[in-house]
Amino acid sequence: MNDRQSDEVAVDPATGLAAESVRIGSPFAVDPLPQTVAIEPLLDVGPMRYTAMGAVAASMMVVGFASAALWWFPAGGALVAALGSVLAISGLFSNYRTASLVLLFVHVGLFVANYSQVLR
Repeated sequence: MNDRQSDEVAVDPATGLAAESVRIGSPFAVDPLPQTVAIEPLLDVGPMRYTAMGAVAASMMVVGFASAALWWFPAGGALVAALGSVLAISGLFSNYRTASLVLLFVHVGLFVANYSQVLR
């Protein structure tokens, strides 16, 4: 075998073109455009984005428990509101930033209300 043949590119005998340039599939198909989505590097947290979306949903559910505890068990309500604040902060990395920010203020307000009931 010749050393030159190992360096040469394989040629398709039907078309006479290099094997890398042979199109596979429909000859009428249009090449898709490359799709790029601009994401801020600071907020590109990968799979954690979906975890943050779940944290927003959990923060919404915790609002009910913290507000019910305001009248029934304020010490526990302060802890639940603190948990809701942590969930809302982690939800800031999701697509629901506005809802998460509103929930953060709601939980801080519930924490202050529950804590003031504990001090009485």
